[in-house]
Amino acid sequence: MAAVLPAESALVVCVAAGARPPGWALALAEAVVLGVLLLEARVLYSLYAASRSRGAGPGEARREAVRAVVPVPVRRLVFHELRAFAALGRWALRRPPHGVRPGDHAAPYTGP
Repeated sequence: MAAVLPAESALVVCVAAGARPPGWALALAEAVVLGVLLLEARVLYSLYAASRSRGAGPGEARREAVRAVVPVPVRRLVFHELRAFAALGRWALRRPPHGVRPGDHAAPYTGP
């Protein structure tokens, strides 16, 4: 499993550079990535089921499973990206959130 990311990165670099890897290499890389994703889904589900069997509600069991698997910096980054995406959506729809005064900017350091 530890060789999946470097091998995938090397394959991406080769394709980006214009090298044509054999078809079986691309298929194998995709199969390995799919296998890793299925394994991650299985681990998350087993943690979720164990938490549910201990009496946790669905939401709490889901949060507990994610906390057990996803590192804190990754969770913080994902939440930051989701908040930024929501702010972009509010800006695009011209619907500011509560507490925003006229003249406020989403990123004040960029200027008006």
